[in-house]
Amino acid sequence: MNDKVIHDIDDLRWVRVFTPAHIPKHLVEQVRDRDFSVEDFYKYQEINCIMETEDGPILNPMSHLYVLADNENIIRGFLWLTIDALAKDICIHTYSVEKN
Repeated sequence: MNDKVIHDIDDLRWVRVFTPAHIPKHLVEQVRDRDFSVEDFYKYQEINCIMETEDGPILNPMSHLYVLADNENIIRGFLWLTIDALAKDICIHTYSVEKN
């Protein structure tokens, strides 16, 4: 884990990713009250981020995985949310951000 302190929130940006491989393990491990293992999180996200279509793979429009990156492209956090199109709801399932 990089202990560099972020002094300006403007140094951070959300980036949508197509694989959980970009998320450092310690960010998943620190999620409180999670009812899944760290390994299961990575396995699930790996198969859920991308959808196969007739035209090839696309980002899953109903499941979104984002990382919070700084100016040096170091991942400082992540967010996983899904969209329920019928209820017109967004459900935030899990997020984690480094303390600094």
